[in-house]
Amino acid sequence: MVAIAKLSRSIRGAKIPERALGLFFHNFARLIGTGHPFPTSLIHAAKGIDQELMAVCEQVAPKMQNGMPLFQALVPFRSRFPELTIPVLEVAEVSGTLEGASERLSKAFSSFDNFQSRFHDVALDPVKITLGAVMFKVIFSMGADPIAILKTAAFTAAQVAILVFVVRMLYRYLHRYRSFHILVDKVRLAIPHSGAIQRNLASARWARSFATMWHAGVPISQALDVASRSSLNAFYEMHIQKAVALTRQGKTLAESLEGIELTPQHLLPILRVAETTAEFGKALDQYVNALEEEALQKAAQESMAAMVTGYIIVGLIAVLIAFGVPIPSFLL
Repeated sequence: MVAIAKLSRSIRGAKIPERALGLFFHNFARLIGTGHPFPTSLIHAAKGIDQELMAVCEQVAPKMQNGMPLFQALVPFRSRFPELTIPVLEVAEVSGTLEGASERLSKAFSSFDNFQSRFHDVALDPVKITLGAVMFKVIFSMGADPIAILKTAAFTAAQVAILVFVVRMLYRYLHRYRSFHILVDKVRLAIPHSGAIQRNLASARWARSFATMWHAGVPISQALDVASRSSLNAFYEMHIQKAVALTRQGKTLAESLEGIELTPQHLLPILRVAETTAEFGKALDQYVNALEEEALQKAAQESMAAMVTGYIIVGLIAVLIAFGVPIPSFLL
């Protein structure tokens, strides 16, 4: 079952779910806070949450029993966890603040999951597209035999599902080539409407990761470097890496992000003012929350625009049919 779950996630390009990780690290923090040994706490914290996570913990616990730090024991499994996990744990174990860092990771992954759920509620995703295609076909099959309508709906759903699967598998295969990855993500960001959604989503993800690592004590350049990979967009990551280089030259975070065209420039004053005071942590959280809210609003606006466009197209086709204008068979 674990192998099947891992294979399924690999096909979809997914890691261990952030919701499961949020609950796991919350349980882990509580257990070690009450004095339980780290290895047994790791096993108990994962029970009943996720099979793949449980299997990882069962392999990691004996290594911890022999004195290996948690972050080091997780290195062979780093591809199954979000990018910020190991750097946060490494700093925490060096500084002796593993309980607090685990709680921070729990809150971060819970925030990620909450944001992703809200984002999917307002953005167009493959499931909504599939349902839209099925409804489109069914609407223009009305009046036919009910069995024929059901067959049309099932056939359309299967077509879209197969297309999505093939495209995803092809993308996963070509994804290993860095230049292709950057090119595809650059195109995604350039597409009208949906590109704006992807840009805001990438901004929100890297900022949440960066804030979590900064609060955990990870050096700013390292935090920015790792957080850039949390954006899940190679082209966006490439631009953030320019800011990483500037922070290593001694520039402030706001100064480093100022020339990065993909970051929301109108939010940078929040950071610029805070970096001269003792309120940087609070301002950083405000910056992240503002990015997430902006991403949700943009997704809702663009999704609504796409739906309206779809209704207009359907209405136009209906009018053309009513006037006897021939419609290409592949649309119907």
